[in-house]
Amino acid sequence: MSLELAREKRVLTAFARGVLGNAYRPDVPDQMLATMAQIPSVKDRKQFFGALRALDTKSGALLLTGKATPLSWRAPHEAEAVLQKWKKSRLELHRQLAGGLISASVASLYGHPSPEWKRIGYPGPLGPAPAGPRRFAPIELDSDTHLSCDVVVVGSGPGGQTMAAHLAKAGLDVLILEKGAYRSESEFHHYESPSQRELYLYGATLTSKDGGVRIISGSTLGGGAVVNYTVSFHTPPRVREQWTQISGIDAFSSGEFEASLDEVAAKLNVNRDSSALNPRERFVEEGLKQLGWHIDQMPRNVKGCPQDEGCGFCGFGCRHGAKQGARVFLEDAVASGAKILTHAEARKVVIRDGKATGIEGIANGHALRIDARKAVVVSAGSIETPALLLRSGLGGQVGHHLHLHPGTGVWGVFEDEARPYEGVQMSRYSDEFRGWDDGYGPILESVPIHPAAFATVTPWTSAAEH
Repeated sequence: MSLELAREKRVLTAFARGVLGNAYRPDVPDQMLATMAQIPSVKDRKQFFGALRALDTKSGALLLTGKATPLSWRAPHEAEAVLQKWKKSRLELHRQLAGGLISASVASLYGHPSPEWKRIGYPGPLGPAPAGPRRFAPIELDSDTHLSCDVVVVGSGPGGQTMAAHLAKAGLDVLILEKGAYRSESEFHHYESPSQRELYLYGATLTSKDGGVRIISGSTLGGGAVVNYTVSFHTPPRVREQWTQISGIDAFSSGEFEASLDEVAAKLNVNRDSSALNPRERFVEEGLKQLGWHIDQMPRNVKGCPQDEGCGFCGFGCRHGAKQGARVFLEDAVASGAKILTHAEARKVVIRDGKATGIEGIANGHALRIDARKAVVVSAGSIETPALLLRSGLGGQVGHHLHLHPGTGVWGVFEDEARPYEGVQMSRYSDEFRGWDDGYGPILESVPIHPAAFATVTPWTSAAEH
């Protein structure tokens, strides 16, 4: 272990002890290091680890805490007091450090097997993943490579794979680039924190600049459809009309776009018959009925979903392959001759004479160049798509007007047992307040939640209170 890494670990150990108190375990600092190594911004990552190293020196500790004693020398209650002070600080750096360290500590404790699971009654993964075939055989490069094709599609999520399937079916030579890895159903182990690192963009560490909003996005072959909750609403008419007004594209409101939604919904088997109730969702249904509010079954893009306790773990991948959005169009694309390249990150769109002609990137640490004879399709999600286009020299409105879909939770304690990590991910919803805010009001629904995620969104005030 390098001197710098040893310093970082010593400081993380002190803070984790301060956050967790008697629940602290020796493996927590290593898990924290693994998580924080995925902080997406190089600048933020350097700043964070630089602060940790500084805290292990007298001068750095004095500057950041007001006391010239290295953090790793201090007792747990002293580290706890530093975090409590930082949480209320007027300095953004202090608040960011406190938020990151507290979240990483609790997630590292509860997201991996530990005695805490038994104490809180959490069973962890419901058995091993069943054996099964690998549906896809992606290409993985082991040297610098220069490829050519008709169309290169950046991103294998719902948008990218749908485009790839239609283009390949039309006879074009299609190559799909996926930044993440491919994991088959038999490789979904369902451990919470490792699954986040393996299946989510930047290990689910991406946040807004102030740290107030965590941005959740899939990053694996199949994209967000591998980890999402399969909810499949049509775009509301009012929203489509707004799109037409803003863009001038009549297809959104003429019926053409809606017909495409119908076609995709049929292809993905979107249905309302795969929404079995579980105790968590039953509380929602009973409450909505008592209030006399709107309630309906969720439309979900699944086929062969067992609708049992294990469905609550499907945010870490469905072991039954029931999520149609994660596979159907990819299978069509491959059947029509499309090829898939995993661990391949597009760094730049090559533009000549105003036309996109290819991609430059990195695959498994090696230089990658792809020439596209017909077109480049960028479908890397609402976060990575504008980032790629900005790196490629595009300007104007690129990178502006991002809208997030925020989620906020309401917790309750019930007389009857409800295991919030079990059962169909979403089976009931209410549109009672959808008309608010010009049609962008909240939808009421219930989601499964596991200990690490629950711990990170539960306000921390002290080790004892935690």
